[in-house]
Amino acid sequence: MNRPLPSHETPPLHGDPQAFGREAVDTLHRQARYIATGEHDYDSRIDPYEDISPQMAELAYNSIEDERLAISGLSWVRRHQVASRLGLEDMPDSLQQLLKNNDQQSGTSSYRLLRRLVAKDEDGFVIPAAAAANVAQWHNQNLSDKQVTFQAEVVAPLKEAFKASVHQAVDGGNGWMPAVAEERLAELDQATIYLNDGLQTVARGRKGKVDETPEGAVVTLDPKARPTTRRHELVHVIAGGGLLALTVDQEETTKKYIDRDTLLHGDGSPASLLIAEATTDLIRVGLDEGSVPDLRKIHRGISYREGWRLMRALATYGKHDVDPQLFVNAHMESPMDRLMRDEHSELAKLQQALKAAFPTRDILEDLRKVDGALNSAYQKADIAVFTGVLKKAGKKTL
Repeated sequence: MNRPLPSHETPPLHGDPQAFGREAVDTLHRQARYIATGEHDYDSRIDPYEDISPQMAELAYNSIEDERLAISGLSWVRRHQVASRLGLEDMPDSLQQLLKNNDQQSGTSSYRLLRRLVAKDEDGFVIPAAAAANVAQWHNQNLSDKQVTFQAEVVAPLKEAFKASVHQAVDGGNGWMPAVAEERLAELDQATIYLNDGLQTVARGRKGKVDETPEGAVVTLDPKARPTTRRHELVHVIAGGGLLALTVDQEETTKKYIDRDTLLHGDGSPASLLIAEATTDLIRVGLDEGSVPDLRKIHRGISYREGWRLMRALATYGKHDVDPQLFVNAHMESPMDRLMRDEHSELAKLQQALKAAFPTRDILEDLRKVDGALNSAYQKADIAVFTGVLKKAGKKTL
């Protein structure tokens, strides 16, 4: 049986920390390179470090079981998508045989192997936890190896091209991006960008996401994410998140809005979140096209279509147009800057412009009442009703 490498010889793993089984891999063993390269005979059991307590081992195995439960609860469409990211058909034969468990009808496609991994009978999972941990062991090393290529061939040129477009938007042409955008590029340098295995992306119906940590932003990208999605996530890294407080009146602003991390994790109303995402994509389109996008025109490859529809209605259905530049400036403004500027903040300017465009309505209160939330099945219908109300309100003021 293979013994884990001594800790000082253990090759570091640099895959997505939220990948399938990563916690168990980090806790129990680090012999993934043996399995991935086939340098040694394979044994289905795991021999943990001697200093790992049974309680720690149980916690690690439980993390595997929790992830298997989550995968088993996905729709067949999502499960197919996750399976294509895991690439289980590339596992060594010894691992594939473990999942087949003498069931030769299970096939060798990634989906069939994944289905076998999460199959259950009256006693629980058919495949034991130790075998599932071995699959996680191989998967995490495989993802780490892919990460090296991803960093060199995708991340490095992606960051450089994005920086160049920001510099051009601030310093060249009409200078439509606020100067703070260049300052925030330092945050992009500190950001960690991971290639995800699908569990934190497609399993949740998304292609990428950004988390704020004390060490900097962590960007998680699906390997099949479009270039436009990748750039959208980078805009999140440099944006101040100011639009997430769109529906909050200046006099209602409290100290909680100082915390950018709180804002980025959903302190805004559903309408604010949707407009913030649409404005993030507006900036992304602007960086691609070289100027602030005209909201009266149709732009290809956009994300958050309902957010764009809502933003377009706010900007064009009122007594007069609201300059999309105001959305950009407000979204680039940090919560701290907004508090210091008070009624002179970029967000306050946008709020005032919206109120002037719809003088017969309390537009901020209207936005608070929008029921459509991100990823809601009713979002399209909710936004359609609301934009219809705005169109009628705009006509009454002309």
